[in-house]
Amino acid sequence: MNRKSQLHKLLEYNPILNPNSGDFFFDTSVSDDLAIMQTYNTNQIWSWTIPEGKDIITSGYWRFDRNLYLITEKPVPEDKVYPKHITFVMLPRDFKTLNEILEEVK
Repeated sequence: MNRKSQLHKLLEYNPILNPNSGDFFFDTSVSDDLAIMQTYNTNQIWSWTIPEGKDIITSGYWRFDRNLYLITEKPVPEDKVYPKHITFVMLPRDFKTLNEILEEVK
C-alpha cells in the first residue's frame, strides 16, 4: 500500500538550515547546535522521534525518545501545541525530498 506523504505539515513552517551540519537537523549533544536551538522559541522546534522503529516528526521540543530536532522559521500556532501538536510519520521518500530541498537552498 502506498502511503501519502505528510511532509507538507512541516514544510509549511519553513525548516531552517543548520549552519554547523549543512542539513536541517540539530543535535542537542553538539554544543553549537544546542546554542542555536536555545535562541528559538519551543514552538519553532520540532522533534524527530523513533518510537517502535517508526520515524515520527512532532511539533514541539520532546526530551524523550527523540533522535534529532528541526527548527522552523514560522512558529506553530498555540492551538497546535501539546496536546494538540502536529505529528506525522516520515516516509523513506520524505528524507529524499528533504535532501532535494536542501540542495536547492545551498
